[in-house]
Amino acid sequence: MNVKNYLRSVCCTILMICFASLSIQAQSPGGISTGNTIWLRSDNGITNTSGTVTQWQDNSGAAVTGPFTVQSIQAGSTPQTAPQFVPIGVNFNPYVRFNGLDNSLSSTNTFPGTSIVGNSNVTVFQVVNVKGGIVWLKWETDQVGSGARLGFENAGGNIRFDFPKAVPASAGQNVGVTNVLNKHSLSTVYADATASVNRLNGADDNILPIPGPGDFSTASDKIVIGNESLLNLPAEVDMAELIMFSTTLTAADINKIESYLAIKYGFTLNQSAPWLNNYTASNGTITWNNAQNIGYGSDITGIGRNDATALLQKQSLSVNTSAIVTLYNGTYAAGPLPTDNQSNSNGFTNDLSWLIMGDNAGTTTLNQCIFNGKGQRMQRVWKVSKTGTIGAVTISVDQAAVPVNTKNILVSANPAFPPGATTMIPLTAANGKLFAPVTFNHNEYYSFSSDTLIVSTVVTHPLCTNPNSGSVATTVSGGNTPLTYSWNPSGQNTANLQNAAGGNYTLTISQGTCQSQYQVTLNTPTAPAAPSANPVSVCAGSMATLDVLTPNASYTYNWYSTLTGGTAVATGVSYTIPVVNGPLTFYVEAVNGTCSSIRTPVPVTITAVLPLQVNPVRVCAGTAATLNVVSPVGSYVYGWFANSSSTVQLGTGISFTTTPVNADTAIYVEIVGTGCAGNRIRVSIDTIGVLSPVAAGAVACLGQPAMLQVSNPQTTTYTYQWFDVATGGTPLFTGSIFQTAPVTAATTYYLEAIHGSCASTRIPVAVSIQPGLPSPVITTGTITTGSIVFNWAPVTGALGYQVSVNGGNFIVVGNATTYTVTGLSASETVQVEVIAEGNAQSCGLSAPGTATATTYGTGFYMPSAFTPNGDQVNPVIRPHLPGSSSLVYFTIYNRWGEQVFTTRTENEGWDGSWKGKLQVSGVYVWICRYLYRGRPLDEKGSFMLLH
Repeated sequence: MNVKNYLRSVCCTILMICFASLSIQAQSPGGISTGNTIWLRSDNGITNTSGTVTQWQDNSGAAVTGPFTVQSIQAGSTPQTAPQFVPIGVNFNPYVRFNGLDNSLSSTNTFPGTSIVGNSNVTVFQVVNVKGGIVWLKWETDQVGSGARLGFENAGGNIRFDFPKAVPASAGQNVGVTNVLNKHSLSTVYADATASVNRLNGADDNILPIPGPGDFSTASDKIVIGNESLLNLPAEVDMAELIMFSTTLTAADINKIESYLAIKYGFTLNQSAPWLNNYTASNGTITWNNAQNIGYGSDITGIGRNDATALLQKQSLSVNTSAIVTLYNGTYAAGPLPTDNQSNSNGFTNDLSWLIMGDNAGTTTLNQCIFNGKGQRMQRVWKVSKTGTIGAVTISVDQAAVPVNTKNILVSANPAFPPGATTMIPLTAANGKLFAPVTFNHNEYYSFSSDTLIVSTVVTHPLCTNPNSGSVATTVSGGNTPLTYSWNPSGQNTANLQNAAGGNYTLTISQGTCQSQYQVTLNTPTAPAAPSANPVSVCAGSMATLDVLTPNASYTYNWYSTLTGGTAVATGVSYTIPVVNGPLTFYVEAVNGTCSSIRTPVPVTITAVLPLQVNPVRVCAGTAATLNVVSPVGSYVYGWFANSSSTVQLGTGISFTTTPVNADTAIYVEIVGTGCAGNRIRVSIDTIGVLSPVAAGAVACLGQPAMLQVSNPQTTTYTYQWFDVATGGTPLFTGSIFQTAPVTAATTYYLEAIHGSCASTRIPVAVSIQPGLPSPVITTGTITTGSIVFNWAPVTGALGYQVSVNGGNFIVVGNATTYTVTGLSASETVQVEVIAEGNAQSCGLSAPGTATATTYGTGFYMPSAFTPNGDQVNPVIRPHLPGSSSLVYFTIYNRWGEQVFTTRTENEGWDGSWKGKLQVSGVYVWICRYLYRGRPLDEKGSFMLLH
C-alpha cells in the first residue's frame, strides 16, 4: 500500500469523525428547544451499573429536575430500587424497565410545577410500554387531587393524563380509547386553555374540555417515574423516551417530534384521513409525503440522521406485528447482521439524510405473475422514499416469515415490476435470515419473489425394477444410484427446467442403464395491461357509474376499494355506486387466467368539492383575524359561517376579517352557488394571549434613580418594555430590570410584556419619594460677651451631625447635640447651620436647621427659648441685665394670661414648672423692669418653652 495514500485516508477519516462530532450540537427534540423542560433518552444520559439504572440525566438543558436517581418516596414504607436497563429494547434501541414492585427514579430537585408546564399549556411525548400497575409518572401536591398534579396512569389498559389537576371523575383525567396494554406506544398529549388532547401514533385518541387553568405554581414537589410518590402505587412499564414542553406546541412542531420518535422507535404515524401524517425533519423538510405515497402507508419504518434532534437511527424494524422487513444501513452481503443500533458501524455521510419505506399491506404469498408468467412475487409491495445522501442498505427478513421458495428481491421504479425495468437481487440465507444489499433510488418499489417458474405440475416416472422402484418426482434424487435429468431441446441437465419459454419439452430421467422419457408442455400465460377508465365527478348524494374503456372480451375485470389486496367489490366492465357522499377512489384490474394487471385508480369526485384550503391563523388576543382562501377559483363564491351548520353567512369573498377575538375559535367556509352542496371546512383561529406582568413599585431618594424589576420574569418567552405613558409612546427601556433616571417627584412608569408581535396590557409601576431626615431644631444656651452655646434636639435616624458657622465649611461633630462658638466680641451676631447625617435608606444628609444669636454687650438680653427637659442644658430662662443695673421684677405669663412665674431676685430664672407641674411646650410672654443707673426701664417679649 502507498504510505502517503494510507496516511491521507487516515487523516480524512479522522477529519470526518471530527466534523461529524462538531455537527451534532445544540440538540433538542425535533430541533425545538423553546419551552423544552424535560428530555429523558434511554440512549443517552443513563448511568448503567451492572444492568441497573442508578442515574438518568435530563438532556433538555432546562436544569429544572436535575438527574433522576433512586430515592425514598413520600409513601415511605417500601424501599425503592433501581430499574433495569434493557440494551436491546424497541427498534434496536434501549429502554428502562420498571418492575411494578419497588422500582422508581425521582428528580433530584424539588420545583414548582410551572417550572415544567404552564398553568394552561403543556405538551408531553412518551415512548412507553404499559404492562400493569397504576401510575408510572407523577408530579403532584396532594393525594386527593385538590391541588394541581401532572402525570400518567394506566386506566384499564388506556393512557390517562392528569391535567390541569387530578380530581376524581372530573375533567383533567383524559383517558384514551385505544388499549395500549403490553404494546410499545408513541403517546402524545397536549393541553391548552380549553382542551386536553390524547394522541397515539399521530392521531387524536380522545379530547376532553378543560374547565380552567391549573395551579402548578402554589407548591413544589419532585417528579417520580415508576411508582406514584404519595401513595406508592407501583406500575410495570418500559420507558424509552420522555419529552416535556411547558407550552402547547403547534401542529407543525408536534409533527416534527412525532416524526423523530417514529423513525427512532419504528412507529407508523397514522396515514388515514383526517390525519394524513407526513414525516418531517427538524428543518421542515418532508421525508415521507403522505399524498405522494397513498396506498403504501402500512408498517412505515426508516433509518436516518438529523443532528438537530439527535437522531442517528442506523437500522429499523417496524413495531407493527405485521412488519417483516428489517432495514440496515450499509452493506452486509454475507452477515452477520448487527444486533442493535449502536453496534451498527455504518454511519451517514451527511446530516438530514433518510431512507423511509412503507408497504401496501398485501399478503406475503408468492402468487403474483411477473416476467410474463415466468415468475411469481408477493402481493406485498414496499415503496421507498429517499432524502439526502443514503448509500447501500441491507434488506433482511426472517426465513420463517416468508414462503420457503422466496429467493430474490425485486427492485423497480414501477410497482408492476415489468421485464426490462426490474432488477432481481438474490437473497443470502444465513442464521435463519434472508438478506441482500440494495442501493435504492427515491420513489422505487421492491418486493420478494421466487426463482423463475418452471413446470407447475409434478412429473413422475415408473423406474426400472430395483430397490427404488415407484413414482418419483423430478425434484428428488433417490435410490442407490442417483437420478440424472436431461431436457430436450433446452439441453439442461437438472431436475427442474429453468428459464424456459413456453412449449413442448422431452424430459429424460436416467438411473443407471435404465431410462424413461416424458413429454412436458410448459404453459406461460401473459399478464394483461392495466385497463383504462375515466374519472367521474358527481354531486354529493348522487349515483356514480364507472366504466372500463375499450374492454377486452377475453379478460375479466374486478373492482376494488384498495390499490392492492382486499376483496373485489364488483366484477364486470361497469361498476355503479348508488350514493356518493364524498370523494372516493376505486381500482380496476384486468384478469387473464391466473395473471392480473396492476390496478388502475378511478377517482370519484364531488363537483363542489374543490381544492378548498384556508390556512389557520394566529393573532394577538383582542385583535381581528383575516382569513384568505388559498388559490381561489375566480368563478366560485366563498361563503363564511359561524359554525358547521349555520345558514347565515357572515360574509362572502376570498378573504374575511373577523371581529376582535379574545380566545381560540374557528370560522367555517364553503363554496356556495355551484349547483351542488359545497364542502364546509373549519378554519382555526388561535389567539396569543400575553399575561400581564407583575412588578412592585419602588421608593427613591430625591434626585436619585429608582430600580424597578419584573416579578418572576419569563425571559425565555417574553420581553419586557417600560414606558412613561399608559398607551403609545416609545419604550424607555427593554428588559426585566429597569433603572430610572433621577427622580425629582413621585412618578408612575408603565410596564408591558411582549410575545412575538403581541403585547400585554400595560400595568402602572409607581415610584415614590423617600422623605429625608428632618432638619435639626436649634436653640441657644449660655451666652456670654465672648461665646454662645447652640443646642438642638436629637433627630430620629441620625448617625451624626455637621455644623457650619456664618456660612463657613461644615465640620463633623459626631453624635454631639451642642456646639459652642467662642472668640466672639460683645454684641456680635452669629448664625449657625446644623445638618443631620443619615444612611442610604434615609437619603443621606438632611436640610440644614438654622439659628442666630448675639453675644452680650452693654444692653439688655433675653433668650428666645429654653429646654427644661432634664438634660441640664438651658434648664432655666432669665433676663441678662446690663452692667450697673438691678432687677425690680421679672414675670412670665402663659397663653391664657395666667402668671406662672415672678421674681424680684436678680439671676433667678424660671425652671418651666407651675404649681409643681412642668408646663407644656409653647410660647410664653414675659415682662421685666430694672433700674439702670437709677433710671427705671421696662422690657417685654416672648420665648419658646421646648421639651
